[in-house]
Amino acid sequence: MQMIENVATGRERGMWYGLSRAASYVFHPFLVPVWIMIVLLGSAVFPFYMSAGVRRYIVMVVAIDTLAIPAMGIVLMRLLGIIRDYSLSTRHDRILPLAVVAVCYGVCGWLLDGAPVLFLMRRMMLAAMACTLFALVVTTRWQISLHMTAWGGATGIVLLLLVAGYDVVWILCGAIAVSGIVASARLRLGKHTPAQVGAGFVGGLVIAAGVMLLWP
Repeated sequence: MQMIENVATGRERGMWYGLSRAASYVFHPFLVPVWIMIVLLGSAVFPFYMSAGVRRYIVMVVAIDTLAIPAMGIVLMRLLGIIRDYSLSTRHDRILPLAVVAVCYGVCGWLLDGAPVLFLMRRMMLAAMACTLFALVVTTRWQISLHMTAWGGATGIVLLLLVAGYDVVWILCGAIAVSGIVASARLRLGKHTPAQVGAGFVGGLVIAAGVMLLWP
């Protein structure tokens, strides 16, 4: 009987470990800008008259600048031996990739500077850049959770949209729920302490909300 219980417990632990890894990949920090743009473009935040071509252009720019280019940069750093592995598990390995990601977010904001209707997206990219710089500075001294910084930033962006009068209450609930899932996943995987997870979420939320509110 004891052996059966041990086997069942082992399977349960393996299942939760697998789900935690899956959540960490699906809601990876590099994917957060793409997720948030896709969700908001499907909502009433942006004008209904925005053409499908413009929407595709926005998603393409965000995906290339915030996902494809950083990913290729990390692969190149790994091949050159600048970083030890793709998981960026050490503070040393995170410094240069975070700097590259921050630059990419800034470039993305610049590329979305062509039309007044895109001012919200421009602010979102600048908020993402600010969160990345925050994580970069903290990482030089302490290993903060990048996952939670990203999702804290996403939550802060949606929260400011709600305060501004946009009907995004369900999107905010979704961002909070995903943040909880990711926090649980990172803790279960043993990647971070509760303090690192909490600091990442609160820091990302405050900085992103501040940029959205105060940037001219």
